Amino acid sequence: MERGKSGKLKGLGLFGLLTLFSFQALSWAQPTAEEIASQAEAYLRLQNELGRFSGAVLIGFKGQIIFEKAYGLANYELQVPLTVRSKFRIGSLTKALTAAAILQLAEKGLLRLEDPIARFWPDYPSGEKITLHHLLTHTSGIPNFTSLPEYQKFKLNPTTLSRTMELFQKLPLQFEPGSRFAYSNSNYILLTAVIEKVTGRSYADYMREKIFLPLNMLDTGYDDLNSIIKHRALGYSLRDGDLINAPYIDMMVPAGAGGLLSTVEDLFAWDQALRSERLLTAASKQKMFTPFLGNYGYGWEIKPFQGKLVAQHSGGIEGFASFFGRWLDEDLCLILLSNFDFAPLSQFKDDLTAIIFGQPVNWPKLKKAISLPPEIFDRYCGDYEFAPNLFLRLSREGNRYFSQVPGQRRIEILAASETNFFGRLVEAELTFVLDAKGKVVEVVLKQGGKELRGKKVR
Repeated sequence: MERGKSGKLKGLGLFGLLTLFSFQALSWAQPTAEEIASQAEAYLRLQNELGRFSGAVLIGFKGQIIFEKAYGLANYELQVPLTVRSKFRIGSLTKALTAAAILQLAEKGLLRLEDPIARFWPDYPSGEKITLHHLLTHTSGIPNFTSLPEYQKFKLNPTTLSRTMELFQKLPLQFEPGSRFAYSNSNYILLTAVIEKVTGRSYADYMREKIFLPLNMLDTGYDDLNSIIKHRALGYSLRDGDLINAPYIDMMVPAGAGGLLSTVEDLFAWDQALRSERLLTAASKQKMFTPFLGNYGYGWEIKPFQGKLVAQHSGGIEGFASFFGRWLDEDLCLILLSNFDFAPLSQFKDDLTAIIFGQPVNWPKLKKAISLPPEIFDRYCGDYEFAPNLFLRLSREGNRYFSQVPGQRRIEILAASETNFFGRLVEAELTFVLDAKGKVVEVVLKQGGKELRGKKVR
């Protein structure tokens, strides 16, 4: 359910040091659709062969799909291939659809975006100060329930919206509503509950009847583990470099903050609907795509580039990662859905954007690993400081080597030489620098065309 802006995909954005999706001076005029499709296919095939990507991708331009393909398996135990009809959990891509439902209800006069949440819950603390607009734009100040210490146990059991709300509604606000931006899944839990209160229907039923069916999004719906859902992909995580079944989450928990599953083709239909008035009026879409604090609109992060706006969002939920980018003035979209929650989609979206616009691409490299005596790597083990309070820890377990930013997932690295190592599932290199006496003094990290140096401190 995480947001794309901070790269919180629980994934391999290598050691948390990468910058985010940024648009440079690009021109559409260079590659043809065929050239884009050919290069995108080669790029993604290589990432799949390297074990970094399993999922489906779609590139749409001017109402047409110019590239669409699936890579990897929907079930790695039964060896079932993924297809473009495979259904993935989409995590926080759900938020834009939840926002659309709220805007629909506002168009019908059933609520106002300026309504305080006290209208729906008279006893909600500070409810007179917090409006639906604040919830939509993450400016409410309500703490994020998925960041609370008790969340890891809470997510394992069935819940209701009321019970989820009890986790955060009595906590003090982080700031005065409307004064700051702070991404919080709690906001969209409340919006889900508003939809149910106003309509008298479940969130799943309303979304199906008023959004998915009208748009012919027949492969999109609320993820229900008890139902048999055709073409549903299973999700996977990493543990110390090995593929594992994703940790459990009861899908009642994420609700309208991250509980939907969909396909690349259905999300393309969603993109196309937003380029017309089939679902929302022009006035509602103007509100949805107006950036407020933190460059966040209603369910989208919105950034200007060359005088044009790009709306985007990332999603991360147990077993799955997703990205949806929409060039608002180009009728262009890029959709990435993966059943690897560690897939570095931030890197993929940058590289695929470069392919689309004819810019240089950091193509992944096939590298050959060598075996090293354990004592050679032992001298590299320890902590390296890249910036104040930003450390990289290197460790060895048997004949396997790992790097880790404290608090994040361990990444396995392989030896290319005695002093040069590379990520097994990420495109990054580590080169160790020794002084004249053979003592390790620093490590050089190369990734995404950038070079960072970390001093060994212990």
